[in-house]
Amino acid sequence: MSTIRNTIKRIFSISFRRFFQCIEVVHRESRKSSIYILFDMFFSYIKYGTGYLDYLTFGFVNLDSSVRKTYMNMNMNLSLVRNLNHKDYRYLLDDKIEFNRLFADLLGREYINISETDEATFRSFLAKHRVVFAKPISLFGGEGIIRLDVDNLEDISLVYSKLLEEKKYDVEQQIVQHQRMNLLSDSSVNSLRITTLLVDDTVYVLYTLVRISDGKSYVDNISSGGMYCPVDENGIITADAFCDARIEYLTTHPQTNTVFKGFRIPCYDEAIDLVKKAALRLPQVRYVGWDVAIAKTGPVLIEGNTIPGYDMPQNYKHLGKYKVGILPKVREILKDEYNI
Repeated sequence: MSTIRNTIKRIFSISFRRFFQCIEVVHRESRKSSIYILFDMFFSYIKYGTGYLDYLTFGFVNLDSSVRKTYMNMNMNLSLVRNLNHKDYRYLLDDKIEFNRLFADLLGREYINISETDEATFRSFLAKHRVVFAKPISLFGGEGIIRLDVDNLEDISLVYSKLLEEKKYDVEQQIVQHQRMNLLSDSSVNSLRITTLLVDDTVYVLYTLVRISDGKSYVDNISSGGMYCPVDENGIITADAFCDARIEYLTTHPQTNTVFKGFRIPCYDEAIDLVKKAALRLPQVRYVGWDVAIAKTGPVLIEGNTIPGYDMPQNYKHLGKYKVGILPKVREILKDEYNI
């Protein structure tokens, strides 16, 4: 029944502008007819459970059935979430305040919950940390996050009341990003998405991506116009950045002109150690996409996502010569624990 519900939701969530834009992009790159692409998209959805955005991102127009079978789809991803992430414990990651409490020693920054404090405490926090970020406790993708620069605030009482009204209870000290990460973009923290699978007492890294701001926004989320690159086990970016909003690949950053491919992420081994420590702290939630910032002082946790992305690590221009998806790796890690 869950598969049927997800299918219905996907049908009603279709953006026809985006749908035909995807067909045009695939047509332009592949030189295959739009009619062929349209029918192949429908076939791929029925056969492999891939939506039109997946069809584009996965490069399915260029792949035969033997390779298409290696790609994880949305329903498989959600099945992993249901089976590996205990529903009674997901709130510890989904709620930003609960997350901060559980991983306080791994955050590398101070925070307050203004729903549990008074205005005087809020003012003291602002006096100590001149730039802070206020976040809704349960939204994702950078939605609702605002940056507060104390020097530009005219009425702190009004700001405090508005944050309470909008339920932006989580107020956090600004992360000062590592100088080398500023070379990618200095308008935001450029975070790593490191997704882990926990089997018994062993933490496996499924994939790592780095998300980069477009240079105009103070968040790096893909849904906010950012871009992403794959990162290998040595902490090196291995391919051009993909901007989902514009459906284009970028060799260099449009603002900083930094070349993406070959860029080395600082403190990468320490970032891996950090997420492994976090994963072992909450063994009831075994499949997590951790967001990590490389701060001036080293890696720090930003948040944990209980529904990790399956599409970004399967971007066909980011994969190797044989364009294999992540499904074989997931099956190898989990063995026969779940049939996906």
